[in-house]
Amino acid sequence: MAEGNGKNGAGLIGLGLAAAALLVFVVQNTEDAQFNWLMIEITMPLWLALVIAAVLGAVIANLGGWMLRRRG
Repeated sequence: MAEGNGKNGAGLIGLGLAAAALLVFVVQNTEDAQFNWLMIEITMPLWLALVIAAVLGAVIANLGGWMLRRRG
């Protein structure tokens, strides 16, 4: 079950706090926003862009950690 070193509990608490902060931020930003990248213009709700950015950031962070563990 639990290892007893507190790492799992601290990670879950941190994840919960990050999710709560993201939820508050999403609820406060409901207007549409326009994004320009190269020649592409996209209009989408700001909350959706925030969620996409958070998910991509988590994926990139996990991939980076995996690559460091694999390399070492």
